[in-house]
Amino acid sequence: MKEAPRGYPAADEARQAILENAFIPQMRNLRIDRPAYVSLCGALEELARQWRGQDLVDRETAAALHEIATTARTVIPTLIRMDPMLRDELEDMGFTLGTLVQECFRKE
Repeated sequence: MKEAPRGYPAADEARQAILENAFIPQMRNLRIDRPAYVSLCGALEELARQWRGQDLVDRETAAALHEIATTARTVIPTLIRMDPMLRDELEDMGFTLGTLVQECFRKE
């Protein structure tokens, strides 16, 4: 996908909510912020609706989406080792985040 010009509609509340969300920074610190996770999922769902069928996306948001998927994929195994009782919840979180990020780039 090409980078969107400034002022593209993705610069809205969903985009800001994703960029400012605390879930990924907390996850990097090996903490799970469940309210931030719920908020992030809602913002990703909204962004996926807004971007559906778009050929251009803004670079900053695309980089943030990549960081969400990458961080979840790399940190969740560590969190599971720290607390095996959270395995199902953490795996569900990782799967959900990965799916929502993919939906943001879906062209249909």
